[in-house]
Amino acid sequence: MKVMSIFGTRPEMIKMWATLKKLDELNFDHVMVHTGQNFTPELR
Repeated sequence: MKVMSIFGTRPEMIKMWATLKKLDELNFDHVMVHTGQNFTPELR
């Protein structure tokens, strides 16, 4: 099964961390996409 997770902000990624880890453990074909929502160069 193929799974794609789309995130706009870092807090969303943190909230989904347990699910993402489980997908890796179960060897799913998984892709994460970060859209860069609210990106500010000063936050680098």
